[in-house]
Amino acid sequence: MHIADAMEGALNFGSSEEAAGMWAGGAIHEVAQVVAAGGAIGGAALAVATVVKLARVLMLAPVMAYLSVYGFSRWGLPEFERTVGQAFGSVAALTFMLKVALYSLAVAVIPIASGLNTKTYGEGTRLQAGTTRVLMALLVIEGLSLAVRFL
Repeated sequence: MHIADAMEGALNFGSSEEAAGMWAGGAIHEVAQVVAAGGAIGGAALAVATVVKLARVLMLAPVMAYLSVYGFSRWGLPEFERTVGQAFGSVAALTFMLKVALYSLAVAVIPIASGLNTKTYGEGTRLQAGTTRVLMALLVIEGLSLAVRFL
């Protein structure tokens, strides 16, 4: 958090909140600390810092996979691009994006609907029913995804 104080001081010297957010997202190690630092700097910094940090996290697996196979040489890059391109083609990417959208919808809507249920069962029963519905929705989405993929 001392870094956030330093970044706030840098904002007074003409840096924008977005620049401070980029710096925080790129320099701070833990995601929760990035969110805390971005929030301390400001709303725009929080948004930019979160996106930068999650982009770094997203790139970690492919970079480590390449480095573990080919090391720091560039000679394996064409073969690696071809392999990754075959594994993650356009159909797989679209299917993944559809699954993410459906998962997000299920996780967002079902608990709200369960919370709005006016039947008088008790708080624990309502929570269990909502959790069960979310789990079943996720299982159905995953089952449909596997059925489409392998049938």
